[in-house]
Amino acid sequence: LQYRLFVVNNEIVVPKATTYSIFLPLAQKSYKYPKAGLAWPAPDIGLPRDPELLNVSWYYNWKIWSNNRSIEHVPMFWSDKADTLCWPAQIDYFADADRLLGFDYSGPLTFLNEPDLPGGCPGGQAGKTPIEGAYLYKAVRERYADAWIIGPCVSHLDYTKDWEWLDKFYNIVNKLGVPFPDEACLHTYIDSEPASLMVDSMLAKTAKYGGPETLWVTEFGSCDPEWTRETIAFFQGDPRVTRYAYFTVRHWSPTPC
Repeated sequence: LQYRLFVVNNEIVVPKATTYSIFLPLAQKSYKYPKAGLAWPAPDIGLPRDPELLNVSWYYNWKIWSNNRSIEHVPMFWSDKADTLCWPAQIDYFADADRLLGFDYSGPLTFLNEPDLPGGCPGGQAGKTPIEGAYLYKAVRERYADAWIIGPCVSHLDYTKDWEWLDKFYNIVNKLGVPFPDEACLHTYIDSEPASLMVDSMLAKTAKYGGPETLWVTEFGSCDPEWTRETIAFFQGDPRVTRYAYFTVRHWSPTPC
């Protein structure tokens, strides 16, 4: 029997006992920055051998599963099926969640990767309309009723449109009578302004519907080291930001830094 612990609003939550394929061991090292994580596209190719040296305590890889157990892996329900990224094999997220997490899963589950952006190749995202996203959320919420759902993880481009996609999503979820996500989620690569502006803006939008008051930042990054330092300090110090993950990437030529 394995137990998973996770932190919600700075309090340790012990879910009801169940079995997991992906778990956080009870014996953990003390991390200087417990909120800090990595968005790691290829963890099975190689997470840092000693991730605590990077002051990170968790990571995700856009999948339900991972073969790497050196630090906590947070599963992600990327979409219903990942058939838009030209991957060699289609991923059925419902099937994987059923098999690897189970219906009694009560840990964190991030939901939808940049659904406000289109799918397709190369580099397509979840590519859902707000209606599609809302009904998919309803199915996930009902199927994994005990999960702590974080999302949808919209892109910073939706912020530049006054959260057009997210606003419609919340409006439809509200009409469906489904409980809102437990926490919000955003991505940002806008280094021309403080990240606090986007956090303030998103939480103001969710507050409009009585939605979550905290969020995860599951992708952020910049070639400007000063902005990055200031942003990490803000994420680390603001209690509204529960976790944050720097976007690491392999062989992505547009970001030589």
